[in-house]
Amino acid sequence: MHLRSKFWVVALFPLLIAADCREAELSLPSHIRSIAIPTFANRSSRPGLEFDVTQRVLNEFMSSSKLAVKPRVEDADAVMIGEIYDYQRIPISWDQTNRIVQYKLRIFARVEFIDRVNGVSVWKADDLDGITSYSLLASPPETEESAIFKAADELARDITSLVYEHRQYTDDDLLFSDPKDTTGVRPGEVQNR
Repeated sequence: MHLRSKFWVVALFPLLIAADCREAELSLPSHIRSIAIPTFANRSSRPGLEFDVTQRVLNEFMSSSKLAVKPRVEDADAVMIGEIYDYQRIPISWDQTNRIVQYKLRIFARVEFIDRVNGVSVWKADDLDGITSYSLLASPPETEESAIFKAADELARDITSLVYEHRQYTDDDLLFSDPKDTTGVRPGEVQNR
């Protein structure tokens, strides 16, 4: 590398770091300053999942403080309508005695963001998911309930990213990157312990 090239790399490095660390800009219409998030519908096989997911989404929006969260739909500029349409708990690892020791957990949701001021749907996403795994060999052992909270937190972060930046992050986990695969264990996922 020439001396001149090294100079430019060193000189521009702080600008590159600052550009990467800037806060994401809102892509919402300026008249939307508040949101209501009613309890998600639950069409999955897991009872009560709608309460965990809705609470995590509410927490994520309240912690961002970019939109005021209103308890009543009629008091908000926008409303988010959500539906959990599937829940999967899939074995991915076994011990020497063929006992399941690790699971992959996925929560699938559809979400629609509605501008109540203008009476229009701003966007709709039909293929959101929160994914995690949990191990019964961890110390202390991880539980399905704690994994549900982790997956719901990931789903909530994806939803807020969609609202504020109108984009979705789908490659959160390389291990579980195929959202259409519902067959269970794939090559490379199973580990005998």
